[in-house]
Amino acid sequence: MNKTTQENTHLKIEDIFNRFITLLAALIVTCLGIAALFHTIIFPLDYSEKPTNSLKYSIAGTVGFFILAGAAYYTGKHLKFKRLPSLKTFYRIQTYTALFIGLTWLSIATTSPVADQGTSITLSIWLQNNDLGNLHANDYLQQYPFQSGYILFCTLMGQLFGMNNMLPIRLFNLLMIIVSLKTLCKITERMFKNDAVTKATIVLSTAFLPLILFATFIYGNIPSLAFCLLACLLQMAAIQASDDIRKRLAYGTLSAACLFVALWFKPNSLIFLIGIELIWLVILFAHKRVLVITFIILGAVAYIAASAIPIFLMESRINVPLDNPTPKRLGLPWAYKSLATVRQDGTTIML
Repeated sequence: MNKTTQENTHLKIEDIFNRFITLLAALIVTCLGIAALFHTIIFPLDYSEKPTNSLKYSIAGTVGFFILAGAAYYTGKHLKFKRLPSLKTFYRIQTYTALFIGLTWLSIATTSPVADQGTSITLSIWLQNNDLGNLHANDYLQQYPFQSGYILFCTLMGQLFGMNNMLPIRLFNLLMIIVSLKTLCKITERMFKNDAVTKATIVLSTAFLPLILFATFIYGNIPSLAFCLLACLLQMAAIQASDDIRKRLAYGTLSAACLFVALWFKPNSLIFLIGIELIWLVILFAHKRVLVITFIILGAVAYIAASAIPIFLMESRINVPLDNPTPKRLGLPWAYKSLATVRQDGTTIML
């Protein structure tokens, strides 16, 4: 088999894989979209945390969807995207809009963290005060040691900006949300190479207010998402810089570093790591690029390091082995043996 035949075979394999992934993704998104269109779950106002189906919201959502879909179709058919401002201007408008909405929301939503958030803040305060008595009495870290990374982050923020000061963490969340929005649009720009598609993505992502309003949520989800998307963007850059080994190595290494940070904040980011590793494996199989092996190893190292280092640091701080955790696959339960609420005056209530 000559070199040309081998290259054609590799291209066919890659094309088949791309078609399969595209079909699978389209099928999953379609099923989720249909389910979301006709099935809306709400939480009662009494915060009982027992979600119920809501017929009126389902109807409102379905009607609203078809109205917006019709408007989007009409706009796409008649609007001349070439006459719109440049992509650079769109990105600026996106940043300013997210900042305005986010800062306005943060100035309004000043409630204290409760439940999961309150527990993380309370544990970080105990760490700052070196309160080993409470840390040993509370079994949260023993049950969920994989939360150590974010709790250590909250501890650092408390040391820098003061205990019970939630605003710096929420501002950091807002920054990470803006990074997520811009990175998602940059990925779209690289993927489609179409200004109209990118501009539409900028508008739709910025209009998704729940993400921006999520800035008040003191948890690892938001920064983890931002670094996961950065890892995906850097992987794309590494793949497209195939003629420059130095750039490929730099982008691939930075992608693994972003995965490490994402996993530090939220171990559930493992799903992004698996996806990125699968793409590296396909490239390795289809194009026989030896350098890709380095990126696969770096991804594995990022996972091992992000899983082990926070727990090691936490064990060193509290002098207790965290060797009997709840399995990660079970997720975080909605109720803990002890919950914490941090009041505005700085006092902490253990429930």
